[in-house]
Amino acid sequence: MKERFTPVTDRLGRLRGTVAVIMAVLVLAQALVPFAAHAHAAAAALPLLLWGAVGWALQVPQQQRLLGIAGERRGGVAVALNNSALYLGSAAGAALGGAALSAGVPAGTLPWAASGIAAAGLVLHLVTARPRAQARAGVREDGAREDAAQTC
Repeated sequence: MKERFTPVTDRLGRLRGTVAVIMAVLVLAQALVPFAAHAHAAAAALPLLLWGAVGWALQVPQQQRLLGIAGERRGGVAVALNNSALYLGSAAGAALGGAALSAGVPAGTLPWAASGIAAAGLVLHLVTARPRAQARAGVREDGAREDAAQTC
C-alpha cells in the first residue's frame, strides 16, 4: 500500500523533479542573500526566509523516497538516520562557518559558499537520480521499490 505524505509531492508524483526544483530555489536563495543585504539589511530577510522554507521542504521528498525504499519495517530507522545526518550536516556547516569567520573570511562570502555547496548537491542529485539508474536499482519515480509489494 502506498502512503501519501504531502500534497505537493503527491500532486507532482515526481520526486526527482520536486527535489531538483527545491534545490534550485535553495541555490538561488543563498546566492541572493549578499545582494539583498547590500541593498538593505532588512531586504536580506526575504532570501533568508526562502532559504529556510526550502531547506525544510527538502526533507519531505527525501523522507517519502526513504520510506518507499525501506518499506514499513525499516522506514522509521531510515528516516531517523536521515534526520541525524541532516542535523550533523547543520552542525558541521555552522562549525565551518564559525571557523571561517574566526579566520577572517568576510561574512558576506559565506552565503556564496553555501550556494556553491548546494549547487554541487543539485548536480549530484541530477546525476545520481537519473531514471535509468533508479530503474536498475528497482526504484520507481515515486520513491517506492518495484518489489515493495513482495517484501511487505
